[in-house]
Amino acid sequence: MRFIVAFAIALFVAFTCAPALKKAPLAFYALSIGAVALYTVAMAQGTATGFWSFYIPFMQRCTLAMAFFVIVMFIGVFEEGSAIRRKLMPVRRQLSICGCILCFGHICYYAYTYVLQFASATQGQVAGSAGNLFVSLAISTVLVVLLLVLGITSFTFVKAHMKASTWKNLQKLSYVFFTLIVAHLGIILLPPALSGNLPAIEAVGVWGGLFVIYAILKIRRECALRASNASA
Repeated sequence: MRFIVAFAIALFVAFTCAPALKKAPLAFYALSIGAVALYTVAMAQGTATGFWSFYIPFMQRCTLAMAFFVIVMFIGVFEEGSAIRRKLMPVRRQLSICGCILCFGHICYYAYTYVLQFASATQGQVAGSAGNLFVSLAISTVLVVLLLVLGITSFTFVKAHMKASTWKNLQKLSYVFFTLIVAHLGIILLPPALSGNLPAIEAVGVWGGLFVIYAILKIRRECALRASNASA
């Protein structure tokens, strides 16, 4: 259910709100910040019933942010003259920034849980877990650094002060970012999925399926571009 709601919101913003998103992006960034702030307040108050029982995990597990990132990814696999690419490419940067902002509730919560888990592991309370925690934390740290680099350089005023070649090369890090997201999700979701946890199985199916489809379409597009350049 959370996946459906997240994609519905992200698709609504991308398609229906595209003109407003291009004209007044700060309003959407403010809404994204507001969503994170609302999550933070709910967590601080310990609210876990009714609407909050849906909203807290919705933000905590980065579901909405991931929906924005998936749209940003898929924009790049459509042909140059396609209607979808023409519609969404002008707001791809704004969608990416919204996704980056929405990640911060997830980052802050799990940074705190990593501290607690490492404290337990080093005290021998969670036997054999230190290695897995280290790998997971290492990937998460790289992801946060990439998120900050890609998010900050997506702002127009930052891009304006950079060389075009430098900015373009930095944006290629998005492929590393998306690849590490797959690894990050795998480490988190595969163990409970293999043990029969239904939400984890659903998450693996949804996110895994989307990334496989993206990889196939991206490879197909790159092959088509190389064939076109070779014949030119």
